[in-house]
Amino acid sequence: DENVTDTVTSQYIFEDTTNITSNILRSDESENPNPDIDHEEKIFTITFDSTGGTSVDSQEVKDGECIVEPDAPLKEGYNFLGWYYDGIIWDFLTGVDNDMTLTARWEKERDKYSVTFNSDGGTSVDTQSVTDGERAIEPPIPIKDGFIFLGWYHDSMLWNFDTDVVTSNI
Repeated sequence: DENVTDTVTSQYIFEDTTNITSNILRSDESENPNPDIDHEEKIFTITFDSTGGTSVDSQEVKDGECIVEPDAPLKEGYNFLGWYYDGIIWDFLTGVDNDMTLTARWEKERDKYSVTFNSDGGTSVDTQSVTDGERAIEPPIPIKDGFIFLGWYHDSMLWNFDTDVVTSNI
């Protein structure tokens, strides 16, 4: 009958002659009574559900190792937000310990609109492309000899760049 656990006692003597005794319990990490026998590594299958996007190959990953983040899938009319597991975005620096399916999360692309500035004969101002529901950026004040610039107007109303949002081409 072979004993798999040994107790080792050692003494340390320091300059001030204090004696410290420590007991160290030694056992094989795998709890294997015969450490010469190799154990098979666990391999997990990681599946990617692109939910209507381009397909992504599954991966075989060893227990405790990290998934290699695949290239983002594509889906027309949508922006890819990331891979999720159980409703939480997956951290690709996390080791795995089971088979799992990561699911793509998407956000519908919002329309973009053109904001064109008519300087009425003043210096030209570049057109801006603005996402639906966002604010345009106030451009530099145009210069026109003999005139003072009073502001940008849309439908006879002074445009407020701090609060007004774009919802169509203007």
